[in-house]
Amino acid sequence: MEIGAITNPNSRKNRNRPDRASRLQRIVGDMGEVHQTTSVESIKPVLRDFLRKRARYWVADGGDGALHWMLRMGMEVLQEDEFADQSVTLPTMLPTKGGTIDFVANNVGIEGDAEGILATLRGSSSSTASSFRSARTASRRRRAASASASTRSTTRNKIRTRARSSRSWRTPSPPRRSR
Repeated sequence: MEIGAITNPNSRKNRNRPDRASRLQRIVGDMGEVHQTTSVESIKPVLRDFLRKRARYWVADGGDGALHWMLRMGMEVLQEDEFADQSVTLPTMLPTKGGTIDFVANNVGIEGDAEGILATLRGSSSSTASSFRSARTASRRRRAASASASTRSTTRNKIRTRARSSRSWRTPSPPRRSR
């Protein structure tokens, strides 16, 4: 199995999509499985199954919370007796933009929605990892360059603001009386 995906039906973007898991499963096809996890407790059994079937990619459809719980539960499952003696590691994990804030997906430069990400994984499973890595690296470089320019600009603005505000703090001296 190449792709293991969990979908959180309680996320903001998935609440009104009762057929979400079946739609994503149609995209993944025979390359993987999509499971709807309605609670935190329902995640571990699904991840155990993904590890047993050696899924190369885990996709969290449901935003930052779904990714957090998939990562946390995945780490706990790896410490269980069944997997602790094996040299099993966590597969590549991909967030989607299925939540409210999607901080992680935005921060690492994920573009598109879950359907697009799963279609890309399905379409080119062998070259997908390198294309995701190169896209992620390019995105990081763009953000770093932008952040560097933004930091320089912000620093200059702070210096200017301090200079202006320090002038306004000075109260004018009272006029000297001539004698």
